[in-house]
Order: sequence, then structure tokens, then C-alpha cells
Amino acid sequence: KMKKNFLLSILVLIFLISCGGEKKGSQTGGKGEKVVLKVGAWNDAGDALKKVATAFEKTHPDVKIEIIESDSNYTKLTPALVSNQGAPDIIQAQARDFQSFLIKFPKQFYDLTEKMQKDGLADKFLPASIENVKGNGKIYAMPWDIGPTALYYRKDMFEKANIDPKSIETWDDFIEAGKKIQAANPGVNMTGYSEDNDFFHMLFNQLGGTYVKDNKISVNSPEAVKAFELMKKMQAANILINVKDWNGRIIALNNSKIATVIFPVWYSGTLVNAVADQKGKWGLIELPAFEKGGNRQANLGGSVLIISEQSKNKEIAYEFLKFALATVEGEDIMMEFGLFPAYTPYYSAPSFKVNNEYFGGMDINTFFAGLTNTIPEINYGAIMLDAQTPLNNMTTSVMGGKDINTALKEASTAISQSTQLEEAK
Repeated sequence: KMKKNFLLSILVLIFLISCGGEKKGSQTGGKGEKVVLKVGAWNDAGDALKKVATAFEKTHPDVKIEIIESDSNYTKLTPALVSNQGAPDIIQAQARDFQSFLIKFPKQFYDLTEKMQKDGLADKFLPASIENVKGNGKIYAMPWDIGPTALYYRKDMFEKANIDPKSIETWDDFIEAGKKIQAANPGVNMTGYSEDNDFFHMLFNQLGGTYVKDNKISVNSPEAVKAFELMKKMQAANILINVKDWNGRIIALNNSKIATVIFPVWYSGTLVNAVADQKGKWGLIELPAFEKGGNRQANLGGSVLIISEQSKNKEIAYEFLKFALATVEGEDIMMEFGLFPAYTPYYSAPSFKVNNEYFGGMDINTFFAGLTNTIPEINYGAIMLDAQTPLNNMTTSVMGGKDINTALKEASTAISQSTQLEEAK
């Protein structure tokens, strides 16, 4: 019995030592052990972070960064936030969703305000991006990439119709040019939209529309009406086709059925990779304005990186965020993956200026950087996790013939019912 108790004591001691060592290692690295930093991300963003992690580990040999595959619907993340356990140290979220997270999980994200102010970073990101990561005036995430939009156009199709792209200053100019381009290029449509609210969103943002105002749902607004009226006008002029989805647009492009694409900077990588044989045929101009001299900028997409309050390694997580999103070395890697930075000092880095052979040697990075200074701020509020289906249905129904005001009212009511927020009067 004594022997049995002795063995039991030894086993308990070994267990306690191993637990203590593991705890110490996970928090501080322990002697000879690495701090393991877990980062939840998806697709190109996850691949970019893997490469950034490799560079970071070279100067931080006591850190091991693991990229955990997550998804844009947050199916793994949400239960971890609800239960307050199991969240990665660093979390990727779409910029549009972050305000929803702040409202739904108010104590789950690490306050970066003091650190970013001390490092002089609070004013180094685009104003619209930094405003989006604030709650009650405090910064709870670091802005990552953005999606300044432009008009991609087929040079050969424009030349055939004798259209100078620079002459397109307004959307009315765009419609008239579209008619001529289609007449000169049989079987071609001026542009296309897909059955989501991307095209609507770009126009809505360009006009200064916002989804939430004074904590009320404000999608049913004059800006939304104006955006849809333009889309219907294009449809009536037969210059806008429904490409159905992401792949539908790529098929149409490969078959030379579309003369223009209205999309953000990140679509340049899709053209380079998915429509490779059209190298040299594409050019870029800024968006047409609603009226001559009006705003020609808008944003679509973008992400943020968040440090979880659950993390035991917040200091090193912040160092990784700084390296990834606020250094030339980190942003050089992001640009390889088409992630256009919200960090403005990078726009003057020599490595930022690259002549892109696909676009005829044009420095497209500098071009898009020039399309970021008048992007209207947009308030997504806490609705976007619940609003995507009503918003997509809204676009589909309007383009299918439903009255614009009716469709906007229905979308607003549906979002109100799922979020319990009032509709703006």
C-alpha cells in the first residue's frame, strides 16, 4: 500500500510539473518552449498571413504562429465567442461585420487604443477604415485591406467604337458610350452585375449612403433609390447584363462578352489569373460620377485583424499585427496576394510602385491609392451579419421588375425583424 501511495504521489507530481510547464510555455514561452500564436483566417488572407508569419518568426525565434482555417460565415468563431473559450489569439473579420461583433460580443476584443496611439499608428490608416474599428471612441481592431473601386475597360473594344475612356465623366456618359461600344462590337455587353448587392453597394457608397444612421436602419433612403434608378436605367438601355455569380462573370470575360468591369482593386488579380490571355487589353479609369464634378470614389470589401480578449499572448499578438499591417515588409507580402493596404504610409514606399504588365505597364497600385481620399464613410452598424440575405433579395427583386421603393421597404423591414433595430423614418 505504501509503495502504491508513493507511486501515486510521483505521478501527481509529474502531472503538476507538466501542467505548470505547459501553462508557462503557452504564455511566456518557458525555457526552450515557443509561444504559440493562433490566427483564424481564410482563403488568400490566410495564405498571406502564413507568409507574413514565416518572416515574423525569423526575428522572433521564440514564437510559432499557426494559421487556423476559418470561414467568412464565422461558423467556428461564433461558438468560441459565445462560450468565451476556444477563440484564436488573432481573428480575421470582414470590415463590414466588425461593428456587429462589437455589439454582439462587447467584451471579447482587446482594446488597442493606447498601444496604437503610443506607436503613432492611430492616424496612419485611412479615416474610413479606422472609424470602422472603433467602439465608443476606442480602437478594437487594426484595419487590414480595403477595396477602392474603379472601371476596368477593354482597350480594343473602346478603340473599335472610337471611344476615349477619359471622356466618360458621368454615368450618363457611360450609358451613351455603352450603346456605341455594343454597336461596334456585336455580341458584347457594356458591363454586368451579379445577383448579390455588390454593384448596388458601390453606387450606394459613392453617393454617401449608409446602412445604419443614429442606430436605425437607413438602407431605405434617397441614396438607395438613386443607386437603383441608375442600375434600372442601364438595364433599360440594354448595356447591363446579369452574369449570375462570380464564375458567370469570369466565363463572360473569357468569352469577350463584357467591355467593362466595375469592381475594386482586388479584382485585378482575378483578371491576371483567370483571364490571362487578355494581357495588355485592359485599362483602368476612375468611376464615373453621378453628376459632372461629383464624387468618383467608393469602396467594396476589406478586412480587419482583431486580438481576442481570450488570448494569453496579447503583447506578442500586437507585435505581429504591427509587423503584418504597419511595416513595408509586411505590406509587401500582402500586396503579393492582392490585399490593398489601409495603411497609408505604404503608398509612398518604392516597392508599392510597380508597373503591371497585364495592364500595359500601368502602375495600378499608385492609381488605386489615388482613389482612396474621398471614399465616403459608411456605417454598417450591427446589422451586416443578418442583413446579407435581405439585401441580396432586394437587388434581385428590383432588377427583376419590382418597384424600387417597395423593395427597399421590404428589405428594411426584414433587417429590422432579424436585428430588432428600428427603421429610420
